[in-house]
Amino acid sequence: MVTNMKLGASTARFWSVERDLQKVLAFISEHFKVAEVWIEPPFFPSWRTSREKADLDRLQDILVVTELETTIHAPYHDLSLCSWNPAVTSLAQKEIEKSLEMAAEMDSKAVTFHMGRLRLNEDEGEVILRANLEALDDMASEYSAKLCLENPHDGCYASLDNILELTEGLPNIYLTLDLAHLSLHKTNLGEYKKKLRRKVKNIHISGITSDGRHKPLVGVSQYVKNSLKTMRDIRYKGAVILEGFVGDDMEGIVEKEKTAFKRMVLQAGLKAAP
Repeated sequence: MVTNMKLGASTARFWSVERDLQKVLAFISEHFKVAEVWIEPPFFPSWRTSREKADLDRLQDILVVTELETTIHAPYHDLSLCSWNPAVTSLAQKEIEKSLEMAAEMDSKAVTFHMGRLRLNEDEGEVILRANLEALDDMASEYSAKLCLENPHDGCYASLDNILELTEGLPNIYLTLDLAHLSLHKTNLGEYKKKLRRKVKNIHISGITSDGRHKPLVGVSQYVKNSLKTMRDIRYKGAVILEGFVGDDMEGIVEKEKTAFKRMVLQAGLKAAP
């Protein structure tokens, strides 16, 4: 069985060298089939301002011209679904719902969101988190884009067992599987095929430092290659999104990443989408 996988790139990774989102999308379209659009400052400066609608219109114009598919990354830097402060968790939910609305405008396939960090009493934080995920599950049923929780690189939910248990019984909460995060814990995805088949709707890949910072994927990773084999086995058909800041050599880094991805895809018995 051979499955197509569309390689894409996050808009956030180019921010250090190019802050004009239209130019970033034009660059992505030259190399990839999919763009993951981060819709919070500084990657989308007009978010929640009077300029937001005009920037969204310009964004849609360039998506029509480039024929890029999109996924959305919801705001999370200042937010947490684990907060003991109900005003904070309420705002986090509103930002995620706004992201789902944006996804509808852009015909995006998936919206990635983060849970935030558990603090103070872990047990009580988990109860708060689960209650907020249940509310999001109800909300997500009204939208076409898949709402996908990303596995973190540390904490108790860095364990795939724990995040699968957390989202059990929530039919509208899926997963963005961050393979770089999982590689830090040497998680064997082959052991989770049955559970992942329905859950995984988006994938992030990159290199990663020991402290969890993303970096470009410029060489073949045995862990990513093995994980792609598992994605083949569960018939995954979504996007594979590259993360990690590229630095000044945008063209050079991207070409190395594309070459590495193609090699891993071939070795995994897959093929990249044309």
